[in-house]
Amino acid sequence: DLGWEPLAADITGRTAVDAAVARTSAPVIINLAGYTDVSGAWQQSGDTDGACYRINVEGARNVASACARAGKHFVHVSTDYVFEGDREDPYLETDEGDARTDWYGVSKRRAEDRVKQSVSDWTIVRVSFPYQRHSDRKADLVRRFGAQLLTGTVSPIFSDQVITPTFGDDLVGILAHVARTRVGGVFHAVGPEWLTPHQVAIRVAESLGLDASAVPSSSLREYVEKGGRPFPKTLRMSNAATLS
Repeated sequence: DLGWEPLAADITGRTAVDAAVARTSAPVIINLAGYTDVSGAWQQSGDTDGACYRINVEGARNVASACARAGKHFVHVSTDYVFEGDREDPYLETDEGDARTDWYGVSKRRAEDRVKQSVSDWTIVRVSFPYQRHSDRKADLVRRFGAQLLTGTVSPIFSDQVITPTFGDDLVGILAHVARTRVGGVFHAVGPEWLTPHQVAIRVAESLGLDASAVPSSSLREYVEKGGRPFPKTLRMSNAATLS
């Protein structure tokens, strides 16, 4: 069995990260840290001194570099947002990130580049809209929809965006396999279906015994045209290579 333990260090501080990585006897370091507030990231667009960039890019580089110096395998958890989301074909594990509009996505794309440049013994695991059964931490997409549906506070949900929701237990299983085998490369730890957020909300409503026909829908295209923050539109993530 694997023993999971937190690495107590602020990843934006290189000295602290070096000390923490050198101190642990763990042969594999998994970077789950990240600035994930995509709206907050959008407000920092272009700011390489902002929290989003410092945590996602410089933090990933710091941990990767520390692993290189300590001779440890580095696993970096990335995201589907490394892609611009402007194509209909599924994104493959062999595809390089091309995010250029969404600042969160840009930061995670650059993080992948820094990892590859900083350590030779690396694995990148991309995830997409992970959700869990239970968590006391930040509400994920599924549990947020559930809470809003139960309280009658749900807003219209995009029916023209495509995502690949991922069950957290499946992600943990893949990370455990990577940690055991130390296999290198890029893997997509994503769910088996491509869904719109509106379809996700309908399934949540059905699971709660609520009227799914009452789930309101909206358009991402119209939202952006009216001045809303742009989202990646089509994130069909393929995990064919990961499962092979």
